[in-house]
Amino acid sequence: MLQNKKSLIITCLIVCAVVVAFNSNVAFAQKLNYGTVVGVNMSIVNPRNTDTDLMKEGLYAGLFVSYPINKKIGLHIEGAFAQKHQMFFSNNNYSSFDILIKRFSFLYPEMLNIKELIESNINIPMNFINDTVFEMLDGVTRFNTIDVPITLTYDYKNFVFEAGAYISYLLGAKTNTIKSQNIPILSIIPDSLLTFVPYAEVLINSTFPAHKKPLNESFISISRFQDFDYGLIIGAGYKFGKFSLRLTYRYGLLQGQSPFLDANHKVIQTRLTYNLPHLRKSKAKLNQTN
Repeated sequence: MLQNKKSLIITCLIVCAVVVAFNSNVAFAQKLNYGTVVGVNMSIVNPRNTDTDLMKEGLYAGLFVSYPINKKIGLHIEGAFAQKHQMFFSNNNYSSFDILIKRFSFLYPEMLNIKELIESNINIPMNFINDTVFEMLDGVTRFNTIDVPITLTYDYKNFVFEAGAYISYLLGAKTNTIKSQNIPILSIIPDSLLTFVPYAEVLINSTFPAHKKPLNESFISISRFQDFDYGLIIGAGYKFGKFSLRLTYRYGLLQGQSPFLDANHKVIQTRLTYNLPHLRKSKAKLNQTN
């Protein structure tokens, strides 16, 4: 994390040095363009049980500054709020009996040896009974970030091509999960028996809350993720008047910003830029009018 912060500081210093260098020359400063940018991030995600990638949409909005190095090549820098998504899923199989023992052993320590007692008294090994819980967890995390992409652009007539890199700072993250639990042994136990045994149904439902129907949960999860991400950018666009419509592909080089999300950010972005009036030209026109 310290290395990522150093990378951000170095990047900011480079950007500031470039801007200062450009503005130190009046002719260069007059060529500096800036404006607004708004678009949609389409995060490429891969859900369970499918080989087909899906898209999760998110907002992208901010400001940009660009400088023409020569007639064809330019430097383009943006600072924007961005939303990205990642999906994850997991399978976890475990013994329901072991979970119940661990849950209540603090009240009844003798329960820790109950499996051995049952096996010795009825002469039936406990693994003969299939008490497995088949648990599936599916989730999607939305990342809210501040992105600073820096690209070199190449103009050809009204077309523009760009390539570069970005660095991203995490503002927040929200995770939504769906958990399901399949417990085969419960399907052979009559409901009347569960009703007859005191607190049996309450105990089972509280220990395995997703065994009857999927359980939806939502939580803020920023503390689980790294603060910074960075990656590569490549794209193209078309200029018309003060507007520019651009399509880019962004590939994150960090794996998901989290230990349990091992996928890189992959985003197809469509954005519209608008050049604001130049301050120096606006002031000149105002002076001429006066």
